[in-house]
Amino acid sequence: MESNHALAILQKLGGIIEKMNKETFSIEEAAEYLKTTPETVEYYSKRQKQLSHVNLGGTLIFRRKDLEDFLEKKVKKGFVF
Repeated sequence: MESNHALAILQKLGGIIEKMNKETFSIEEAAEYLKTTPETVEYYSKRQKQLSHVNLGGTLIFRRKDLEDFLEKKVKKGFVF
């Protein structure tokens, strides 16, 4: 029983590490990364033009660097989602 639990923990950690190593994110993944909602990500990317993205056939794609830059700017301003 303990080995099943340990295996489950290792698999979850593997998924987390894989996400940390990602370079591009969907809007849902970007929202998860930023700890907010897809609607908020869309607002800042489309309406406010503060979050860089690429539109590929109607799908918004975000680069890790752009998400980190966006977060850094918001933290400097004392902004919290």
